[in-house]
Amino acid sequence: MDGIGEGRKRTLQSYGIETAADLLGPAVESVPGFGPKLCGVLYSWRQSLEKRFVFNAATGVDRRDMDKIEHEISVERRKLEQAVRSGYEELQQLHGRILHARAQLRGPVEAAYKAYLQADVNYKAVSG
Repeated sequence: MDGIGEGRKRTLQSYGIETAADLLGPAVESVPGFGPKLCGVLYSWRQSLEKRFVFNAATGVDRRDMDKIEHEISVERRKLEQAVRSGYEELQQLHGRILHARAQLRGPVEAAYKAYLQADVNYKAVSG
């Protein structure tokens, strides 16, 4: 690759960019010393590799790659399940607080409404 020597490759590696697959996101653009020109070189290199790739069904997929993906999915699933559980618990707490507030406010609201109705009747009686 033009402009990407060993020093720059080590810099990329220190930022977790080791293969063309690591160039899928904008991570390379945040690496110091990699402006639009060098990023373009890297993206072009990745695209040239993608164009030459041919899947060989007879070889299949490396079991280590499958295990890595399954592990990542499992970790993400656990995070999502925990977020759902936490959200559910939070909703239950909010529901309880709403019911409590509603019970606490029911008496004063009913008294205020009764006073309003009486004031309305009184107003109509004197103005009508």
